[in-house]
Amino acid sequence: MKLVTIVVPEGDVNLSSITGSFEILTRANDIWQKLGNKPLMDVRIAGFVPELKLDAGFFSINPVNIDDIEKTDLLIIPSVSYDADLLQKNDQLIRWIKEQYLGGTEVASMCSGAFLLAATGLLDGKSCCTHWNLAPDFKRLFPNITLQIDKLITAERGIYTNGGGYSFLNLILFLVGEYFNRR
Repeated sequence: MKLVTIVVPEGDVNLSSITGSFEILTRANDIWQKLGNKPLMDVRIAGFVPELKLDAGFFSINPVNIDDIEKTDLLIIPSVSYDADLLQKNDQLIRWIKEQYLGGTEVASMCSGAFLLAATGLLDGKSCCTHWNLAPDFKRLFPNITLQIDKLITAERGIYTNGGGYSFLNLILFLVGEYFNRR
């Protein structure tokens, strides 16, 4: 069974990219089992913060402790609000993402989550996409990455990215096709 970890960065996170990813992957796994197959995925939400309050405190996420996850098969980075402190606040998470990828984990980054992925250095010399509105900041911070804002999804050596906002749904459906029987 594949362990899928949706990470919870510190800061302003797009809640729907976490909950949407969780719901689609767990439901795909349920359908897979109803078709007579063994479970394919165990989906977890994990972070270094014990609780993250979002949207003026109306919602909160209580991730499992990421230190309890030794190895994951697929790591999903949600969309975040980019600000000058994002990378510094998530330095520990950025190191963890890099360690996981170097250990064989595939990584999917949604929209502006590409800033966290790019900070690992794993995208240097590769292509990725993110929200078109963030292109100037992204290019300034990561000049060694080919940014393709005209693409919806990029896939390169176990690293997947998607463009703006809610196109994360396209990326998750792409991953469902990659991990489960496409039919």
